Amino acid sequence: MHSALLDMLLANRSAAENPLHGSWLAHVVAVASLGSRHLWQDMGLSGRHEVSQLLQYYLYPLYARNQADIKWKRFLYAELGELLGQAGLKPPECGRCHEHAACLPALPEQQT
Repeated sequence: MHSALLDMLLANRSAAENPLHGSWLAHVVAVASLGSRHLWQDMGLSGRHEVSQLLQYYLYPLYARNQADIKWKRFLYAELGELLGQAGLKPPECGRCHEHAACLPALPEQQT
């Protein structure tokens, strides 16, 4: 799964930016997405806004598709799931975080 995520990230590098920098960021994001915390935490950043800035600059096609402002790790795995024909794909450590409900709220028919 990790290599498929990396391939997707590399395929979405910003055309106008240095491809080496985009490649570096793709590798960092792919490895950090395996962590159990928020992506920004596993990347050693100070907040989600910094992930957004990096993605906007170096992986713009992915950044632009996140119109619903979904948490980045969740969004990346949803995109990967669509690419692989596995709708609803979740990050590997998803569910261990105390903010699970904020990233993956229950669907209306699942709420009690």
